[in-house]
Amino acid sequence: MNLLSNLIAAGRMEIKIAFMEDDNTIGMFHEKLGLMYDAEGNIILT
Repeated sequence: MNLLSNLIAAGRMEIKIAFMEDDNTIGMFHEKLGLMYDAEGNIILT
């Protein structure tokens, strides 16, 4: 959790939450995918 909070505080990560309202109106949501690399060359799909 500390790593996530540091990434957010540094402006390197954003977390966004989307939800549909109860009245079933048409909304817009689309996923975003990305890759994170660490110093050892490991890759994380986000």
